[in-house]
Amino acid sequence: MKDMIKEIEEKVNSCFTLNNVVDKLDIKPIKDEIKKLIELDNECNKRALNLIIFGLKEEVDENTLALAQIELYNRLQIETMCLT
Repeated sequence: MKDMIKEIEEKVNSCFTLNNVVDKLDIKPIKDEIKKLIELDNECNKRALNLIIFGLKEEVDENTLALAQIELYNRLQIETMCLT
């Protein structure tokens, strides 16, 4: 019985020690860094859906989206729809 009580006391003491260490840790910088990484990942995911077209000449007052749709169809037979 004494051995069991001693074992329980040791476990309780180790828990208190662990809690004291956790309380002293400053994890705010880690949380901030994780938040930045999540924001960066979200931005990368948004950009992955973009299509960049080089060499498309735009005149004043022209609709660039319409020009891009025409070029995609004329050159690659890709039909597009406007999401705006």
